[in-house]
Formats: sequence, structure tokens, C-alpha cells
Amino acid sequence: RIVRHGTEGFVLDSYDATGWITALRALAEDVELRRKMSSAAAERAQQFMWSTVARQRRQQMMDCLGDGI
Repeated sequence: RIVRHGTEGFVLDSYDATGWITALRALAEDVELRRKMSSAAAERAQQFMWSTVARQRRQQMMDCLGDGI
């Protein structure tokens, strides 16, 4: 759920040799694809910072507790 296939990187079966070869070739040959994925990965990583995750978890707990607080 962190890396989305084709957006921040590639999500492939670890034994899919053909898929990995294709993905690595695409990255090796396409500067714009590397830049796009790199930028998307940096942006996506911000969603998984401790402060962000903690705030989301707190909100989930508050939502579950509802008016009981």
C-alpha cells in the first residue's frame, strides 16, 4: 500500500524475472519516468511520517469512540 505500481515504483512478484527486467529497462532508458517516480515517491513518503500516521490513528480512535468521550 505504500508503493503503487507504476506511480512510485514497481510492485512485482519477486520471482517475475521478465517483469523485473522490463521494469529495470524502463527505468534505465527513461529519464522522465525516473524523475516522475522519484518525485511521486518523495511526495508519498510524507504520508507515512510518524506525525501524520499518529494524527490519522488518533482520528480513527476518536471516530470509533464517537460521543462517548
